Amino acid sequence: MPSSSQSSDWFSKEKDLYSINGFKSSMDKELVETTDLMNSQELAPYLEPLYEIFFCPLTDKIMNDPVEIETGVTCERAAITVFGDTADIIFPESGKKIISRVLNRNIALMETIKQWEKGNEQASIRFARSALSLAKFIQKKQYNVVEICAVGVKPLLGTFLAQKDTDLTFETLELLRLLAENDDDEGKEMIARTIDLSAIIQLSSTVKCVSHLALLLLVDLSKSRHLYDKIGSVTGGVLMLITLKYRQPVDAFASEKADKS
Repeated sequence: MPSSSQSSDWFSKEKDLYSINGFKSSMDKELVETTDLMNSQELAPYLEPLYEIFFCPLTDKIMNDPVEIETGVTCERAAITVFGDTADIIFPESGKKIISRVLNRNIALMETIKQWEKGNEQASIRFARSALSLAKFIQKKQYNVVEICAVGVKPLLGTFLAQKDTDLTFETLELLRLLAENDDDEGKEMIARTIDLSAIIQLSSTVKCVSHLALLLLVDLSKSRHLYDKIGSVTGGVLMLITLKYRQPVDAFASEKADKS
């Protein structure tokens, strides 16, 4: 098992992603977002460490479909197949060329990586809910966004929204809306620096409970003239709000709030 310093090195290694010959993983963005959350000092104790065997030696990325090649080395399948049958593949560490293209899936490693990802995703959500509970407690005591930020929750709110968990998204939006509703323009702008406004606009067209909170948040933020202009400048933002506005027969609440935004 790697030491904490080794785990830190591997997190850095994962963030320093690079592609070879245009090879792109569909998971790159998600991995970077997850790694950013993992690098939080507060979250570190909740997570299982990264293991070096999880990384493909050709891409330095965590493998999604690990396969074993003729030399006994395990690589990401797409990192091999992307070259086709003609191009030579040279391993950077050994300098050896791959001759055979027979690929044997490493099922044991693939399942281990899946379990690691699942466990850390659940740990991230548990941690996020703990942080939100603390923030809501402070909010109930009539403090404002400055005090919320002081306990270290502010940098995490945008990351919480990126987690694929409807309940967590709802709770995060609920806290952001309460803060935006009760704070001055400076507090609202601090919130806007924490979150991605385009993500909030996209959330306004998802499941109804999340959509309504996202719209309420946009309405409160738009009361700041600077943020009103900023929301209007988001690519696709105005079109999204106009669409919601004219959905009145389907969702009268969304139509009303979109009109106010």
